[in-house]
Amino acid sequence: MGNIEAVADVIHKVIKVDGQTYSIRLEPDLDVGGYVAISETPPKCASQGETVEEALDMVAEAISLLIESCRERGWPLDPE
Repeated sequence: MGNIEAVADVIHKVIKVDGQTYSIRLEPDLDVGGYVAISETPPKCASQGETVEEALDMVAEAISLLIESCRERGWPLDPE
């Protein structure tokens, strides 16, 4: 087995948006700093922030805006 070097830890959090629970994966952005937040549950959204808290706030806002937009258009939140 070759050399393995851990460069960053992935953080898992759970947030509530509009009464629904979402699993969020946070990854350090090794290129520019801060964190990338990715919703692992539909609707899938991603965002970023300088801190874990900011990244969580930003992805929560993205989820909320997507939900609102889908509702306005009558689109399903999880088209699969």
